[in-house]
Amino acid sequence: MNELLGNPRISVVLFKQAAPVLLGLSGTTLYLLADSMFVSRLGSAPLAALGYTIPPVLLVVNIMFGLGMGATASVAPKLGARDLEGARTLATRSVWLGLAVAMTLGPLVFMLRWEIVRALGAQDSIAAQSVSFLTVWLWGAPFQALMQIGTAALRAAGDSKTSAIVLLTAAVLNIALDPILIFGWLGFPAMGLVGAAFATLIGNGAAAVLAMSRMLASGLLDLSDRGHGLLTSWKEIGRVAGPSSVTYVSVPFGAAVLTGIIAGHGPGAVAAYGVAGRIDNLVRLVPLALAGALAPFVGQNWGASQIERARLGVAIARRGALLWGLVSWAILAASATTIAGFFSDDPSVTGALAAFLWFASASLGWIGTTTVSSAALNAVRKPLEAAAISILRAFVLPIPLALLGDRVLGLPGLFAGVALAAIISDRFAIHWLAKASLRRAMDVGGPVLFRR
Repeated sequence: MNELLGNPRISVVLFKQAAPVLLGLSGTTLYLLADSMFVSRLGSAPLAALGYTIPPVLLVVNIMFGLGMGATASVAPKLGARDLEGARTLATRSVWLGLAVAMTLGPLVFMLRWEIVRALGAQDSIAAQSVSFLTVWLWGAPFQALMQIGTAALRAAGDSKTSAIVLLTAAVLNIALDPILIFGWLGFPAMGLVGAAFATLIGNGAAAVLAMSRMLASGLLDLSDRGHGLLTSWKEIGRVAGPSSVTYVSVPFGAAVLTGIIAGHGPGAVAAYGVAGRIDNLVRLVPLALAGALAPFVGQNWGASQIERARLGVAIARRGALLWGLVSWAILAASATTIAGFFSDDPSVTGALAAFLWFASASLGWIGTTTVSSAALNAVRKPLEAAAISILRAFVLPIPLALLGDRVLGLPGLFAGVALAAIISDRFAIHWLAKASLRRAMDVGGPVLFRR
């Protein structure tokens, strides 16, 4: 039985699908932290050089995330409608599209790598180290495409376990190879920062091969595809992939502007904001996993004309995300002073970090609800509304509200403005869910989280 379509216990289905997604996302987060930890042992200059590579790396990775969202939104409804051939065709052509984008974007960033890191402020030997890292890393852009689109297609088919295994393969290999290639263990030459790039390249390459082999085994990859109507298929995938990619790329700009505003309160506040962002990102893994489970669930049920089941899934995911966020905020706020003291003994850092955990983290529940709402809207091919929610929450609303709060109450007011932006954004999310016929289940009385 296809659990996404047939299991009557919707909450169980969603949480069973979300658990492997959470595991895979945690692995990815862990290997990024491992990169920073190992490189930090080389000194402050290589660590700074690694920091300057983040924007161009995120550009490539986020565009691949968007293409993966397009694959899920295209493949899941076909599977729900039992159009297996159509699903195979769109999954296959999502892979071709990803490769085409990677083999265009990768060389473009490669040619501009010196200009990019210099524009970001890197100078002299640090710029050279950043460029050396990117020179190796960018060769893996096709691997990023295959890995992200492959895992997205597998999730669309309800196979979140294999998707998680693929992501964990990349993470485990990266973490294992980091010290070997960076420091020259086991007879390998010590490559320094470049060794971290090679570790990622090898890990992602292995994960890409695994993703493609699993797609092939599950009937989602057709190597004999002749490409008839290829542009039409790419247009269908791009209806969601395009806005999603723009969203993933543009959202970090909001964080950059907020950092500039916070910088007015001194370097301690900026340091606190950086630590707080890492804490928040860990908490947000749960709604991200719920969103990863919800998109194929809604897509398949929508394709199978099981509309009320899709609506109920959205309600359960939203309430689960809200509950998780509120509980997390309560824990963070209650232990804010202790957490701040763990990271620093500088009063300018601890005071700002505690203020963030008290005020800004209050919005974690609504950040979660907007995240799963965007996933549901993408699943029913409403990508512009999904993109608008994310951009409202991360860019359009928090900047003016943060400025207003800063003027009235200082740093606590700034963080309160950021929290208010997420709450207001969720009102827009509810409106767009209703317009997309995805809201009725949220209006049903009783504890929806555990019904059916």
